[in-house]
Amino acid sequence: MRTYDVVVIGAGAMGSAAARAVAAAGREVLVLEQYELGHVRGGSHGGTRLFRLAIDDEGELLRAARARELWEELESETGVQMLDPVGGVDHGLDEHQVGESAALLERQRSRRRRSSRGSSRRWMRRRRGRSSWIGGSGRTGCSRRGTA
Repeated sequence: MRTYDVVVIGAGAMGSAAARAVAAAGREVLVLEQYELGHVRGGSHGGTRLFRLAIDDEGELLRAARARELWEELESETGVQMLDPVGGVDHGLDEHQVGESAALLERQRSRRRRSSRGSSRRWMRRRRGRSSWIGGSGRTGCSRRGTA
């Protein structure tokens, strides 16, 4: 009878990530999923999910920056593009949010960032406040994750 060090229940985003980390640490892992891969019953079904770096909390930004590294690592291992860094626009930001987000992004050496004034003029359907374009934001190809 085969034995495992860890059994993960559920092959969704969190279960798959946990199983990958455990396996990368050299442990034997078994993943149990009640539905077929790529099913539409979970919280992660659909074509894409947003990936944002417009975060004004340093801890959250550090986690997002680490997640980006892991997406790139997964892409390198599988040869499948999982993250499409098309950039993102946040509207309705106050001056503090724009400044804080810009400072955090600069400290984390993130992708290029356009000025908030230029972004506000470019996207005319903005709400009150400033707009900010963040080049490192994008979308993940959830529909491609089953191929990786």
